[in-house]
Amino acid sequence: MTDSGSTDTGDNPEEVEPLTKKERLEWVNRLGPDPSLARLVAVANRSGSGDGLPIVLTLSGQIIGGNLVSGSQWFDDMNAAIKTGTGGALSTEELFAPEMAQYSAQASDDPPDAFAVAFLHLANAYRVEADGDRPLAALRVRLNQIVAWALGDVRLA
Repeated sequence: MTDSGSTDTGDNPEEVEPLTKKERLEWVNRLGPDPSLARLVAVANRSGSGDGLPIVLTLSGQIIGGNLVSGSQWFDDMNAAIKTGTGGALSTEELFAPEMAQYSAQASDDPPDAFAVAFLHLANAYRVEADGDRPLAALRVRLNQIVAWALGDVRLA
């Protein structure tokens, strides 16, 4: 109620305080990821292995592409790359055990739980730049950081 006894509906822009930078950021973060993308990622996490689905993402002004793969496949590929890169001296199976168990459990969800999805995983990722594409190899992306997405491949070459 206002001093005049009427209810303040907030319709008068002069009476509304602008949001601070921190408040705007908190509001955007509460939006969470795109539910359609989260469901697509949940389905990909159930797929296990394969070539993946070509997808393009916009993140912080960058255009990133790659093949959407399951979390379990991504961690398997990461573990193999680390073993190869260290000559077998380092194994990440124990390090990534909690995540690998989570993706194994998601693979059996029926229907897939989109709310349990926080990251998507790209194989053969690349960043689109004016002078050509830059390979990024494997990439793990937080869903709530994705501004826009589309299915397909936008490689310049």
